[in-house]
Amino acid sequence: MKRLKKTTVPCIRNFIKTVTSNSSKSEQAALLNDVIKNFECAANGGGGHECFFVHFPSKCSGGLNTVIAYHMTSDPARHCIAVDPFHDFEDIDD
Repeated sequence: MKRLKKTTVPCIRNFIKTVTSNSSKSEQAALLNDVIKNFECAANGGGGHECFFVHFPSKCSGGLNTVIAYHMTSDPARHCIAVDPFHDFEDIDD
């Protein structure tokens, strides 16, 4: 089972604080929990209803890069956050 790394979560929290600066702390905390839940569901093959996989050409290797993206429901046209499914997660024992 995959879980977001402890070093990735504060970055997501800071992004949420920036894009939802007018929201209350409890609303920001709820959004953080939702984002984490969706990223982890997507990384574990469980869907993550607000997430989608994005594949794009790599400038370095010539192959494809992959990220898991989450559209912030407050303003999905401008606020999107993405994590690397290969580097931003760690394997944990069930």
